[in-house]
Amino acid sequence: MSMPVRDTLTIHFHADQTVTIEGVTLAAVDATPLLESMAKRTPPPLLKFVPDEGAGYETVGRLIYQAVRVGFPDESFGLIGKKPTPVLRKANDADLPFLMELRHQCMDTPMLAAGKTPSDELHRQRILYQFEWAEIVELAGEPVGLLKVVRSPPVWDLIQIQVAPREQGKGLGSLLLHALMAQAMAYGASIKLSVFKVNPALHLYERLGFVVIGETDDAYDMLFTAPA
Repeated sequence: MSMPVRDTLTIHFHADQTVTIEGVTLAAVDATPLLESMAKRTPPPLLKFVPDEGAGYETVGRLIYQAVRVGFPDESFGLIGKKPTPVLRKANDADLPFLMELRHQCMDTPMLAAGKTPSDELHRQRILYQFEWAEIVELAGEPVGLLKVVRSPPVWDLIQIQVAPREQGKGLGSLLLHALMAQAMAYGASIKLSVFKVNPALHLYERLGFVVIGETDDAYDMLFTAPA
């Protein structure tokens, strides 16, 4: 039996953080009632996200998360348009030089601020830890980041998320986290992580709803659980 073809709801994202849906422009947060209505259709439509050149990724991520919260399956989304679409692929040994450079770029400063001495050996150990779960983030075929998550229910372990400095500040990290949160929520899982107290990423995690559940001298243990 062939599956019915989903209708498509196209959502255009603009640089001023507004979205246009079926000719109506509104703030992204105001799209939730429409998403709730569309999610009740059988089957729900495919959401096709089209970011303009100047639009950040963060608004897209927030709307993906909202859509899953109101009932869209987490495979209901497509991301196309002028901006390169982030792609995740399994890491392999050929990625080790990139991952070493990325880790130096992203972790040397927080480690030094936490009183630890970064070294190639320490970085290599962290890169290889649970390497089978490592995914390379690519934009237009170029590696720009790392996502390493052990997806073992009921609590997924976010071991590493890193974005190259040249792509930071554009909402890519937030998009990856929102997508991960939506996926975990769809599977009924929570997400845990550990972050240096001096790492600026701490503020992003707090803003996205991660809460501190424990701490060491230099790091916080944090947990995200989907709101009821």
